[in-house]
Amino acid sequence: MALMVEWSRSDVDSDGVRLAVFRAVADTAQQTALDQSRGDESRPVAILVHGWPDSHYLWTHVAPILAATCDVYAYDTRGYGDSDRPKTTEDYRLDRLARDLFAVADAVSPDRPVHVIGHDWGGIQTWEAVCTPGAEHRIASYVSVSGPNLDYADVWLKAQWRPPSARGVRDYFTQQACLLYARFFKIPRVSDALVGAALSPRRWTRFVARTEKVDPTQIVLAPTFRQDVRSGLRYYRANLSRRRRPPHARPTSVPVLELINTRDVALRPPLFSQTDRFAQTSERRVSHTGHWLPLAHPEKLAADALEFIHAHHSERRTPASGAQQ
Repeated sequence: MALMVEWSRSDVDSDGVRLAVFRAVADTAQQTALDQSRGDESRPVAILVHGWPDSHYLWTHVAPILAATCDVYAYDTRGYGDSDRPKTTEDYRLDRLARDLFAVADAVSPDRPVHVIGHDWGGIQTWEAVCTPGAEHRIASYVSVSGPNLDYADVWLKAQWRPPSARGVRDYFTQQACLLYARFFKIPRVSDALVGAALSPRRWTRFVARTEKVDPTQIVLAPTFRQDVRSGLRYYRANLSRRRRPPHARPTSVPVLELINTRDVALRPPLFSQTDRFAQTSERRVSHTGHWLPLAHPEKLAADALEFIHAHHSERRTPASGAQQ
């Protein structure tokens, strides 16, 4: 089991939304070393982005491993944890979530590109950021864990019918069946009430532990979990409706590593097969693991991420022209 982590908090403003940002420190000795190395451009800056229904607590076991060689930050995305919770669904669109990531990157690493690891909706919103024109000036690399690019996924879904094949149709319906819960989450008020009532911290811990086949003590939840469960449903409503978000597959020159989990309860491996059509530099690593890799197998995730981060780390400073936010 990885070390537990201490978090040092600061706040970042993103278009009037206050985001709680946390710097990871494993222990007192490491804090002293980090303070001495602050500004050391040989150390990559890594930003960790969680999904639903988590918070920065998701990275409790991963962060201290990364912190041995990186400056590590995580933040509660809008609607979660200690960050602000905007009231309207439109406030949770992917373009606004991408601007949040850029705001955090500018705050914690104004002079150097950052490396990003995103999980679940944290991965989906990071895809939006890395596909923003000029993103390569602010994001040096991206590790995606169970967080597909929604536009690339749409390309894959359509491809299963052009022309249809037995395998393609099977993969299509298997993936759609795995995402039935997402259709329910898009129903206002009904899903708020039922999900809020059903998902207590204890029940969620049991579910994840059973699904991932791990000790329940490995599952770390925020004190705000009950609020986060309901608030996070706005992500589904803001971004999974064609009317709200027409598909638009865009390329990216940011190096991308996708960690594919064959036992993922929500996202099947074929869904990620279109990435190399759009990402100039992309890698895929497949393992017999589940959706909550940061909690169940933090050492594996950290090892894969560190190898990729250091392979793409550069000590160059950020050019004057950055991403178009």
